[in-house]
Amino acid sequence: MITIDYDGEFKLSLKKEVPEYVSKLDHIEGVEFNGNNWTILKNKAVIRNIIKEFGQNNVKPTDAAYQKLTDLKDSVLLDYDGSVFEVYTHFGEKNRRFFKYHIGKCYKRTSKGCWSVPDNYWSIYQVMKKFDLDYSKAAKERLSEYEEKIGKIHNDLVPKLNTIKEVDIERVPIDFEFNGQFELYEHQKKMFYAAKEFLQLGSGFAFFAEPGVGKSAPAVNVVEYMIKNNLVKKVLVVTPASLKFNMAEQFEIHSSLRANVLWDYKKDQRKGKSGRRFRWTTTKVPIEDYYEGFNKKIEHDELDSPIQIVNYKCIAKEWKHFKDYDMWVADEFHYLKRRSSNRSKGMKKLSQYIDKRLALTATPITRDPLDLFSQFEILEPDLFPNRYQNFRDKIANTFEMEVDTGGGKRTITQVSSFKEDVLENWLNKKVYSRALRYTSEECLDLMEPERHRIVVDMPSNVEKFYKELVSNRVAEIGSMGEDGYKYLDAANALVVVTYARQIAQGFINIKDDETEEDEYHLLSDFKVKEMIKLLKVLEGNTQVIIWYRHKFLLEQMKKALEKEFKRKSSDLYGKSYTVINGDCNDIEKASRAKHFRDGEYDYILASIDVTEGWQGQTANVGIWLENHFTFDKRKQAEGRIYREGQRGSSIFYDIVAKESIDLRILKSIYKGESLSEKVLADTIDEWADF
Repeated sequence: MITIDYDGEFKLSLKKEVPEYVSKLDHIEGVEFNGNNWTILKNKAVIRNIIKEFGQNNVKPTDAAYQKLTDLKDSVLLDYDGSVFEVYTHFGEKNRRFFKYHIGKCYKRTSKGCWSVPDNYWSIYQVMKKFDLDYSKAAKERLSEYEEKIGKIHNDLVPKLNTIKEVDIERVPIDFEFNGQFELYEHQKKMFYAAKEFLQLGSGFAFFAEPGVGKSAPAVNVVEYMIKNNLVKKVLVVTPASLKFNMAEQFEIHSSLRANVLWDYKKDQRKGKSGRRFRWTTTKVPIEDYYEGFNKKIEHDELDSPIQIVNYKCIAKEWKHFKDYDMWVADEFHYLKRRSSNRSKGMKKLSQYIDKRLALTATPITRDPLDLFSQFEILEPDLFPNRYQNFRDKIANTFEMEVDTGGGKRTITQVSSFKEDVLENWLNKKVYSRALRYTSEECLDLMEPERHRIVVDMPSNVEKFYKELVSNRVAEIGSMGEDGYKYLDAANALVVVTYARQIAQGFINIKDDETEEDEYHLLSDFKVKEMIKLLKVLEGNTQVIIWYRHKFLLEQMKKALEKEFKRKSSDLYGKSYTVINGDCNDIEKASRAKHFRDGEYDYILASIDVTEGWQGQTANVGIWLENHFTFDKRKQAEGRIYREGQRGSSIFYDIVAKESIDLRILKSIYKGESLSEKVLADTIDEWADF
């Protein structure tokens, strides 16, 4: 006989010498042996399973247990198992619709007789409104943690956040020594303070900072603060692939810490190994060395930093590999605006294990406010309904439309407009309870523009061709045909310099022997592809000026832009560009620049030889595909953006080929020096071995 008693919790007693009873109880969800007796979850479903297993005649409740079972007739038990909440209630149609359509991300666990509910405060708040709940000890502890966190945020941190921009910096209790090469601006110190306060509570936080405002510096310092105060041990930084090394440079510039950059994560083909092999840069050398050909890679078990930098694609494929980290920082967070993308799904799964999260982006909204759903579902799931349709219906006016799918017709929901009062009074307040935004206009103390290098590998065929020419002064081009191979000869070092600069852009120009006309040979469009990647990172944030030298490269850029950003009848967000080069007279230059400043173009493709007579200060970003080797030309070109009338600071990206003459030129430009082709030729032996 099994007896069930109740004294604040259900307890079950039986003779332990009956082994088959013990075996049966071990297989019933909700029944546990705690060392002295068996306890039962406070739920009728568990009692029913016991009766079903042992038979009605073998299970006897005491009077206290019977009375409690009677009281539980209409009550619902909330439990917590360390990763999700569990709601024990009947599986009727009304409850099914509630969990599926009002909360979302729930699923029925028939074996336990419960619904599994996501571990976030919004979901549990909805459950608490719906049901008369009884709570297990684990659920009470988890809710207590939530109440402490939410209370601290709304009663203490949010009021500070709402006024922090107006507070004198001397009144902000920083309590941290910044160890970077440059002093942080006041607004950056405020960004640092706000983020580290929220992250300490295990809450997500975001920097919304326009290009040039400088969000990397405070983010890097937040990481250093969290590590040095033993609040985290391991930090994961996630960026677009093209910005991994640039982010590592930010740690070198703005902190005393260094980071390992993910080099590759290929299938492990070593004997006796399986899965993927993760290889990283070492922090024993500066990132600059990797740009110039230092290729030593360390294994994952040899990591020499608490900080690792990876790209979004890696997280999409291998998020489980990083779930033991204590904190993540996600740069260009608007990359996660599409909730159905693999990178969004990967980051969402990773965030279930990491509660300290810092997001960086110029703006979270690149098209419409619905972009926010996916991002905050990852950054701070306590904030919004975790069902997209609920969020959409809250902020937007919708209508139903019937469409032909080819295999039949179906009805879809379309957004007609947004509810401005809801955006202002609900959405903004929600978002800015977990984010701090700075525009260029607010940061009047910013003077110097930011500069970043994006160093890309030359494809193997381009690298081979480059090294052959630099080392041997002769290289093969083309393939065997009627005339055999063509050979590119460099008569002297000056010619090598000319050709090397072209090859580093992915093409070569050879005069035809008979016609004496220029013939351009495309080796690879690797730099143009990198430009497109960067423009997608910057999408929706700013206008951009892209600098080039050769017309052949201009044609490659135009083709790529038209292919990637072409306008469609259903897409109002197609990108447009104009060209300013030597083919334009002064009137045309001024006219095209004015249309750009009026917002009619997203991009200017500008020749580095045409740097006078026009203004483009509505752009905050300049991208250099090719550089002039004189500093004055560079400064004059940047002056199209960085000039009187600029709304704030500017940011310039140099896309340069690894182990190439690009780096030699860029080093001098960053130092404010000018070079000449003769100087480059005289020092060819120094950089020929890159």
